[in-house]
Amino acid sequence: MAGYFAFPPPGSAAAPLAFRQTLGDTDVNILHSSESQRQPQERSQSAERKPEAETQAQAQAQRQQTEREQIRLGEMEWVRAGGWLRDASGRKDKARTEQVRAEVRLVDEERRTLERWDAYEARWNALLSSTTSVTFADIPWPASPPPSSAEDLASDVITEFFLGPLLVRSSTVLMKDRIRTSILRWHPDKLSAIVSRTVEGDLDSVRAGINTVFHVLRSLQDLERNLDIPA
Repeated sequence: MAGYFAFPPPGSAAAPLAFRQTLGDTDVNILHSSESQRQPQERSQSAERKPEAETQAQAQAQRQQTEREQIRLGEMEWVRAGGWLRDASGRKDKARTEQVRAEVRLVDEERRTLERWDAYEARWNALLSSTTSVTFADIPWPASPPPSSAEDLASDVITEFFLGPLLVRSSTVLMKDRIRTSILRWHPDKLSAIVSRTVEGDLDSVRAGINTVFHVLRSLQDLERNLDIPA
């Protein structure tokens, strides 16, 4: 039987029941079925929109970060070239310029420090792969500028050479790891092959230099252990 709407008097407790009866069981089932199908669909659509919105927000944040980095690099290059930053009114912003100038000095110093370490590693690789005779100057001594004799290998110079790169803000190397790998490299027993290739006139200075570097590294290792520096 086709359903129809019948409205009982206002306030009648039978209103919900009367409405259900006039619709008929088939129509009520259709309503329930439609509602049950619509709710999962709405939840699914909402779930799909959420990751999409998050992706868009992440992409926007990445673009903003890229823009800020480009602005920062542009300011640094401008100040490095001798330019002045200006405020919104066009006046020289001395405080901001000096801040950027300090950052430029730090970035340049970090770059030189890393380049120096990379050159040191490259020289070691070249020395170990070679079979030619070795002089004192051929040894990649941990000192800048390179020493002319073992007497030039001061403790503070060696310490700064090994640990300086760890102060670079992008460094992920631990102090104990740097010391341990360096001790393995500079252990006199490990360098016997290098010593055997050393020319006679430089043999004593090479041995003295190796011992100096090794003892400084052992002192740094003892210091690191006593300080109990966390990993």
